Amino acid sequence: MTLAWEALRKPATEREEFLQGECKGQPELFAEVSDVVEWEERMGDFLRQPLITLVNLEEPEPGINDELFRAGQEISGRFVILREVGQGGMAVVYEAFDRKRNQRIAIKRAKRGFGRLLSPELEGALKIRHPNICLVNDTHTAKTDSGEVDFLTMEFLDGETLSARIAREGSLPQEEALTVARQLCAGLAAAHEAGIVHRDLKPSNVILTRYEDGRTRAVITDFGLATEASLDSGLVGGTPRYMAPELWHDEKPGKASDVYALGVILYEIVTGARSFQTSQSWDGKPMPPPERPSSVDEDLPTFWDKVILPCLGRIPNRRPEAGEILAIFDRKPLWKSPVLVAAAIALISIGIVLWPYMAAFFKPADIRLAVLSAPASPDLAALEKGATTDVVERLAHSAKPGATIALIPLEDLQRQQVSTPAAAKSVFDATHVLQVRLSRQNGDLLVEHTLFDLSTGARLDHSTARYGAAAAGAIPAAIAGAVSNALHLRLSDRNETISPEATAAYDRGLYFLNSEPSDPKRAIPEFNKAAELDPKSPLPLAGLVDALLAQFEATKNSEALQLARTALVQAQARGPASIKVLLASGDFHVSQGKYGLAQQDYERALELQPRNVEAFLQLAHVFDIQEMPDRAIDYYRKAIALDPAYYQSYASFGAFYYGRGRYQQAEEQFRKQVQQSPGGSDGYSNLGGILSAEGKYAECAKVLEAGLKISETPRMLNNLGAALASLHRDSEALQRYRRAVTLDPGNYKSWLNIGDSLRRLGRVDEAKEPYRKALDLVRADMRANPDRGQSRAFVAYLEMRLGEVSRASEDMAEALQSWPNDNQVIFSAVQMYEALAQRENALNVLQNATPGLLQQIARHPDLAEISRDPRFIKIVSEKQKGDS
Repeated sequence: MTLAWEALRKPATEREEFLQGECKGQPELFAEVSDVVEWEERMGDFLRQPLITLVNLEEPEPGINDELFRAGQEISGRFVILREVGQGGMAVVYEAFDRKRNQRIAIKRAKRGFGRLLSPELEGALKIRHPNICLVNDTHTAKTDSGEVDFLTMEFLDGETLSARIAREGSLPQEEALTVARQLCAGLAAAHEAGIVHRDLKPSNVILTRYEDGRTRAVITDFGLATEASLDSGLVGGTPRYMAPELWHDEKPGKASDVYALGVILYEIVTGARSFQTSQSWDGKPMPPPERPSSVDEDLPTFWDKVILPCLGRIPNRRPEAGEILAIFDRKPLWKSPVLVAAAIALISIGIVLWPYMAAFFKPADIRLAVLSAPASPDLAALEKGATTDVVERLAHSAKPGATIALIPLEDLQRQQVSTPAAAKSVFDATHVLQVRLSRQNGDLLVEHTLFDLSTGARLDHSTARYGAAAAGAIPAAIAGAVSNALHLRLSDRNETISPEATAAYDRGLYFLNSEPSDPKRAIPEFNKAAELDPKSPLPLAGLVDALLAQFEATKNSEALQLARTALVQAQARGPASIKVLLASGDFHVSQGKYGLAQQDYERALELQPRNVEAFLQLAHVFDIQEMPDRAIDYYRKAIALDPAYYQSYASFGAFYYGRGRYQQAEEQFRKQVQQSPGGSDGYSNLGGILSAEGKYAECAKVLEAGLKISETPRMLNNLGAALASLHRDSEALQRYRRAVTLDPGNYKSWLNIGDSLRRLGRVDEAKEPYRKALDLVRADMRANPDRGQSRAFVAYLEMRLGEVSRASEDMAEALQSWPNDNQVIFSAVQMYEALAQRENALNVLQNATPGLLQQIARHPDLAEISRDPRFIKIVSEKQKGDS
């Protein structure tokens, strides 16, 4: 390490000669040191502090033994060292005996030069108590000949590492793989919920041991690089194979990078293979996506593809959270099993006589819930008892399909002096425990509740909410609603009410929000007023969330997004099981790119209200975003079947088809939208847009002019301008575009179109200003929604128009790699490559284009030359044959 450090201090051209001289006659030493130097050179400034500077390069003082702890040694008057278990990069681990607790433990101390790294581990690990995370007890100090040494004591795990198991046996059996996967997700979710990021998750940091009953227990260990997610630690690290793509660009590790590492681990435990490379090569260039696990092992259920591949996505915000993955595992899918098939055939042949017995055999275990409250201050004792009683009463009238709910009576718990989850399980055989705690803070009530699954030790739900005096009556409904969501119960519909005093303001807010076009600016104060008039109802706050999200979408003002987040927290504190709150929560998660959480919200809404059209439409949208078009179509059709007269279903379904280049189907849906809402301007705008895309410009202009008589909207003006531009009437198009940005200065598409029309009119210098305005707006949109491929493609196109060609090429490559089938991405890419005279690139991109998009490109005023290229004509012909 000393030689490596000296070599790195010299110019790059002198390093090899220096090492050859120093290592003369020692080829193995030369190879080893050269590897270290090459690593450092390749990593560049990836490490904020180079690896070798973390190592104490000074020689130990004479007479000082580096073996600080030895077998048989007693330290701190309590611990006896039994043996050294092993050494890692930063620490030494020993097996020891704790005389005070009378049990075996593990002791971990830092190696020389790494003492300071125990601090973040302690700060992180001591916060977490979970069966799938190694239990860290405390920190101690021992006196040695070298001075005082800090060390950690933790539970001793008698087992083997997951890496050793995979190396020896390859993939895990299906049942065990599912068990290990669920436990890793549960442990990681608990750490993330506590604000802790592991930063170096890998199979060698997972121990496979056993519970007392022999069941497999997977335990995440070595939080040596862990830090609180909210802190900006100066230490960046990890193991290359398990490092997420963003870490190669020196971005801060976070929950998403842990999920990436989890995905690699899951990939390995089900395939036993390392059939995909790390996310980036050493030079930082993107690598191809991994093979589907089911393609590596054809006997592997495709369920694993759907779980693992999203974890390995290149964009952090598009990866699911650990809790979302666990929720998928908790659905307990039944694999294709010959035994199950045989059992089903046998059951059918036996007949219906034995069905009640079989149903009872397969029935899920009943839920036995104990509600425990922590002792409150005397002034809160009556409120605490009343609120707890109300929660129990609400839950007592709940239901769960396929299971019975039993609430352990409060008086029985009090009579037996049961106050802990362990006692509830022991005395009453409780399966779940809800703990409630009330306190005061600055005059407000602070309510904390936690729901535990006693069979797994998992914390299913945890929340702390603040209530003013006027809103205190919402506490029981909020707690009961949260429990019902976590356990998938159905409560009575007591959350969907609002006081008569607040109804008028609430209804006005809904009117402004749902009008065509939507007017969130006028809706927001109405919802705020309704929330003041009825502080217990969640409905005005749920409406406020959607109004603020619409405001953010229109203005890209981050303050609106923050206010929406605050309103959602307040709404959930009043009615987490309210249909309106669940839908608003899903909408907020969509705005953040957290599609797994959004899907859970919408599906929960459908559990409570199976005929909710909005939930079906929003689920369809989520499936569309996640590239599951078949499921999206299914949900759009279900929404239409539930309410054929609801125009918004046709609008959403038409937008889906338009985005996928299926213009004929989109036109059909938009015509139905106009039929169902002839007085709404949005339908005319949608229909005009699709007619323009189909080249039906005369009909397009007629439809849009009719729509403008109803309402002059920026979108309709922009669409009319696009139709005129396609007819080579850019001067007239400019008038419509400029009117559009007057009404909506935040519409970047209109600014972009102004620039394009000015450029085609020969006013190139004048076009730069609208291009710059468009670029600023679309970059703001991309920062807020980094998973929108269209935004990144627009950024690339605008960068190219403003002369930032290198940066534009990188952004467009990123958009195409992540969204290869998005029509707008393809269209922008073809425009850019044609402008740069890169015809080959343009033609390659068109391989993913739909026939409708190809026709639109052929008619575009900037793309006349490529439309005459024989290769383009061939692509059109092949696509038309394939489509037919």
